[in-house]
Amino acid sequence: MPRTTSNPRPRSARRSTVVGLALAGLGRSARRRPRGRGRPAAGFAADAEILQGAAVAFGHKGYADTSVEDILAEAHVSRRTFYRLFRNKDDVFERLFEVASELFLESIRAAASSATDPFEKAERCVEAYLQLPIAAGPIYRVFFVEAMRPGTQLAMRRQRVIDALIGLLDEEAIRAQRGRIDPLLVRGLVAAMEHIALHLIVEGRTSAADQSRAKRSMLRIFLATLARDGETPPPIPLLPD
Repeated sequence: MPRTTSNPRPRSARRSTVVGLALAGLGRSARRRPRGRGRPAAGFAADAEILQGAAVAFGHKGYADTSVEDILAEAHVSRRTFYRLFRNKDDVFERLFEVASELFLESIRAAASSATDPFEKAERCVEAYLQLPIAAGPIYRVFFVEAMRPGTQLAMRRQRVIDALIGLLDEEAIRAQRGRIDPLLVRGLVAAMEHIALHLIVEGRTSAADQSRAKRSMLRIFLATLARDGETPPPIPLLPD
């Protein structure tokens, strides 16, 4: 049985903390990477419990200070179950990042395909870009910090996510007959969007008003960056007098 750590959060709190890591997505990820043939279906549920618990533990203590014991306490699973499904805390963290990345890209693709008007398409993509980081909460900050370390597996995974975003934007530009966009421009755009979302989480500014403010700034950056000559982007967001 796992050692009890101080004040593990109840399951209801864990699910609200990691609502962005939807159970459906966790289940799909588990099914894509089975650890062995004939594993019972209950293993998929255990995967989800461990990933949810790990998201809370990492978000609460950071990557370096989180132990397997912390994950066990948050997930309410046994050590035996943990090591049947994962090798160590690194394995869990990488899987979390993979699941979050898949859900993030799926949400952006769905947003891009849900509208035909260019402005509405951009608005929905910006909303989707904000949704998962805000819903995931503190774990997003930990993902960002660890994925910025050069030469790590997470850094390479992050680059693949950015490459996928570049490819998606390139497809949309070609479809709209706007020509090929320089990937360096898109990388700068992604960096700006990332830092706005990160700022909200670090500062605890995730109210509806804060998200609306962030959305206006992100939409301005997005449309101003990609505007052609003669196209007018939205007005610069101003603070009230």
